[in-house]
Amino acid sequence: METGEIDLDRIDGAFDLQATVESGQTYLWDRWDGLMYDSQPVQGGDAWYHTVVPPITGVTSETIAVRVRQTGDIQSGRLEWEATTDATSLLTHLLRLDDDLDGILETTPNIELLDDAYRTYRGMRLVRDPPFPCLISFICSAQMRVARIHGMQQRLAKQYGSTLSLDGRQYHAFPTPAELAASTEQELRDLSLGYRAPYVQRTAEMVDDDEADPAATTDMEYETAREYLTQFVGVGDKVSDCVLLFSTGFLQAVPLDTWIRTAISEYFPDCDRGNYADTSAAIREQLGGEYAGYAQTYVFLYLRETGVGSWITSRELPRSSHSNTATDCFQARPGECPRAWVRGSSQTTSHIVQSRWDGVPHLSMENLDSIVRLGCSCHFRVTVGTLESASKFLATLVACLGDRPQVTLRA
Repeated sequence: METGEIDLDRIDGAFDLQATVESGQTYLWDRWDGLMYDSQPVQGGDAWYHTVVPPITGVTSETIAVRVRQTGDIQSGRLEWEATTDATSLLTHLLRLDDDLDGILETTPNIELLDDAYRTYRGMRLVRDPPFPCLISFICSAQMRVARIHGMQQRLAKQYGSTLSLDGRQYHAFPTPAELAASTEQELRDLSLGYRAPYVQRTAEMVDDDEADPAATTDMEYETAREYLTQFVGVGDKVSDCVLLFSTGFLQAVPLDTWIRTAISEYFPDCDRGNYADTSAAIREQLGGEYAGYAQTYVFLYLRETGVGSWITSRELPRSSHSNTATDCFQARPGECPRAWVRGSSQTTSHIVQSRWDGVPHLSMENLDSIVRLGCSCHFRVTVGTLESASKFLATLVACLGDRPQVTLRA
């Protein structure tokens, strides 16, 4: 085992390890304390993170297991690492420590939303994940919260990947294309991949058989690269943009996920052109062009973690269990999917439902039987389907809460 340190005062700009690896752009790292994508706030932590990295052209010719943590502040602290071989150049590559972060952010527009995001998550950098694991990760990302995407990748590594020993502990590498291609659809479904299972298995076969390779995009023009990746099963423009941005170095890519579409709707409505290609081009230009992907990732993390948005209506709910009381609080058309922030006071002792969704406590009709006690002031994001189900849910919620909660709703 080798050990070392990277002094952060020697790189250009700040660096926050937790904000970088828990921002939703990579699912290949894990925390030794088991709290990956399960701790708040997503910044400034000193936990140990680990990953196993396959050979990367120009960086390493061998598979490396590495552990790293950050000590001190984001500007003058240091990264402490342990690895099966010298990991300084590897970490510099994976965590983009060679980027001039301040210089990059200065090229993006002076917009309040971006300023708030940069200030809140100062030091977050993009990552350079290995292409094949990155591709599989984002094939698995459809309709999934970040913790579940991460869990899928960890299960794939444990089930199919090789193991490396570091300081007496075993670490699992992400499976190679050949290892994953040898799996069956049912085996992958048993690992909770669901309908994504055949996509993952077929994509691994394509790479293993040299039909296509996500790493090949590094030498292409952006638009060509995005189109190239869509030949993989289960890959559309958004997943392509994720792989290009978080793996193969296209820092102008702006994946149009739910949060970025929310930002477009609420902050940049003129960029909505009715289709992915034109909307993507418009928001790239709005966010500064060459480094628009950096701006996008800050906005994604900021909106996902803070829930900042414009509100449709806000009012006090009376202590009532009648469904029409909840219905009155909605200004949304049937068939839409309303969302609600529910704020309970520190004196609230009634039982409510709590789980996790994208790092935010989540309430849903499906887990009303999972009851926990609320004893502190916090926010809960509610995601429900139709207006009818939303009304039933809020009626139940109102009956459970001891205080008169403020409920803020948006479509």
